[in-house]
Amino acid sequence: MTMQRTKAILGVIWISCGVSAVLMIAALSTSGGGKCRRQRWWGSSMRGSLTLTIMFGVFVVCWTPFFLHLIIIMVCPMNPYCECYRSLFQLHVVLLMSHALIDPAIYAFRSAELRHTFRKMLLCSDWNWCS
Repeated sequence: MTMQRTKAILGVIWISCGVSAVLMIAALSTSGGGKCRRQRWWGSSMRGSLTLTIMFGVFVVCWTPFFLHLIIIMVCPMNPYCECYRSLFQLHVVLLMSHALIDPAIYAFRSAELRHTFRKMLLCSDWNWCS
């Protein structure tokens, strides 16, 4: 694949995303339901955006040290100054694997329904569950 073809494909993707976003904004503004419906949609989309931002931030925090470790291995494989950072490899792997545990927890605690269910389970507020 050439660089020119790659740029063309990326351009088509960006343009199609932009066009679909404009068409969706236009469809929402002309659709019925009034201000209340748009505010509900805006609130839920903002909540989803915040969840996605948190997920991306956790991904960067968990995976960056491991990728930095790989880059250091490639750049200075025999340099003693890099040995200090390379000695943290096991910590980086643990951080990388903990990402698999953190993601479901973020999804669970960002959902109001799941938070309510966990609260009921932990506090036994519903007596049917405790008996």
